[in-house]
Amino acid sequence: MGIFNKISQSSQNVLNKAKDLSEITSIKSKISDEQRVLLNNLAQLGELYYQNNKENPDENLKQLCGIITENKNKINELNKEIEKLKNSSLCPQCGSKLNEGAVFCGKCGMSLADNEKKFCSSCGKQLEPNCKFCPNCGAEN
Repeated sequence: MGIFNKISQSSQNVLNKAKDLSEITSIKSKISDEQRVLLNNLAQLGELYYQNNKENPDENLKQLCGIITENKNKINELNKEIEKLKNSSLCPQCGSKLNEGAVFCGKCGMSLADNEKKFCSSCGKQLEPNCKFCPNCGAEN
C-alpha cells in the first residue's frame, strides 16, 4: 500500500504544479494587457504634451521634442512621395513610369504629345475623351 500512496501523492503534486503554472500564465497575460494599456496611455500623454508644448518645451524635453518634430516632418515628406507616385502616369505602350510633363516616354520613346489621347494616371490605359473614371482600374482621372 505504501507505493500507491507515494504515486498518489506524486500525482497530486504534479497536478498542483500544473494548476500553479496555469495561474502564473493567466497572471502574466493580465500583466501584458496592463502593460499595453500603460504604453498606450503614456503615448497619449506624450502626444498631448508635445502638441501643447512643442513650441516651448521644458528644457529637459527640448531635444526629444525636436526629434519628434523631425520624425513628423520626415513622415509627411514620405507620404508626399507616396502620393506623387500614386499620381504619376504610366506609358500606355510599355508601362514605364512617366516623368511629370513628359512629351515622350523615356524608355520606349512613344510620343505622348497627342492631346486627343488621354491615359489613366494609375494603369496607363487609354481613356475616351471626357472620361472621368478609368474603365480598366476605376481610378479617377
